Amino acid sequence: MSTSIGTESGLRIRKKGEIDPAALAVAALAAAVSVIAGLGAYTPRCSMIGVTILFVIFGYDFEPHRAWRESLAFSAVCGLVTLLVLGYPLEYAFATNTHHRLRELLDIVLWLIMLCVYFEWDRRRCRPPASNTITE
Repeated sequence: MSTSIGTESGLRIRKKGEIDPAALAVAALAAAVSVIAGLGAYTPRCSMIGVTILFVIFGYDFEPHRAWRESLAFSAVCGLVTLLVLGYPLEYAFATNTHHRLRELLDIVLWLIMLCVYFEWDRRRCRPPASNTITE
């Protein structure tokens, strides 16, 4: 299934499972820059940036039918951005000055968990709906 999208030069066909690659790339870049630029503690601003980037990602996620590699890339970016969103609340809840390395490890573990959650969710969306009719 495809949908027509208007462009200046006419109509362009958007294929099933297409996510705007530019939106995904910009989201990944924005997430990476906000993590690198903000070395140190997470801030409420990081959470606001993360929520905004998630809106952009899901706003340009047209139809969920994609290959597993595309789902993995989508999930990795969403996991990284979710880390931005959850970083400040988690840091605030578990504030400690003595376990800097533990916090870095928690970031990695949280990203991996979110990657797996988003990947499973995205793959479930890719499956065709089950038929409720019984054929004999």
